[in-house]
Amino acid sequence: MVKNLVVMSGLVLSGLAGGLLLHAQEPSTVVLKSGERISCELIDMNASGFAVRVNGQDRNIGVGDVAAVEFAVGPIPADAQNRINAGQPVVVMKNGQVLEGRLSDVGGTRPLRLTIDTPSGQRDISSNDVAQVHLARGASAQAA
Repeated sequence: MVKNLVVMSGLVLSGLAGGLLLHAQEPSTVVLKSGERISCELIDMNASGFAVRVNGQDRNIGVGDVAAVEFAVGPIPADAQNRINAGQPVVVMKNGQVLEGRLSDVGGTRPLRLTIDTPSGQRDISSNDVAQVHLARGASAQAA
């Protein structure tokens, strides 16, 4: 009886954990410095890089390989493009506002919490409010 209870509890907890992981994913496009675009579900960002799911397969992408993370496709404001070309990390908000800052953490559940290190300190932003996070210049900016 106790053994059955332990097994059932383990199954329920496993199902909940798996459900939370699926719930935590955020549709996005990761743009590599090489110019390659990867449509994926963003799960997390940690010391080893971005944890994503591509076509049902878990994958890790090193932070140093990523030029940008896009939650919404759209034009980059000229001011933001100039900053990116100068090597500054920026965040483009869906309302058009451009924040100077470096992405330092991704966490939480859908919507994800993005932690941005800005000149005035850390700021947590909902992924629902973010269009693009530019970490580095991509291949097109480097070629220019």
